[in-house]
Amino acid sequence: MGNLQPDDLPQLIIDPGFRLENLSINDSSSLFHLTAIHHKDPFDRMLIWIAINNNYTLISNNQNIQLYKEDGLKVIW
Repeated sequence: MGNLQPDDLPQLIIDPGFRLENLSINDSSSLFHLTAIHHKDPFDRMLIWIAINNNYTLISNNQNIQLYKEDGLKVIW
């Protein structure tokens, strides 16, 4: 990260127009609705579910994540 400090990251994300989102209780408590298991990385699965549940588009080149398109995931890359 060079001279960047962790505290600098939120502003670096916001400046180009991205939005920071908190993990909601609704997203975390409804993860069980994502029944397909194309891989077991729990962090990826949560990101996938948040994107599906909130109609977001996920940016990823992970081939396993692409498999969740059939579950409603919108993904670019």
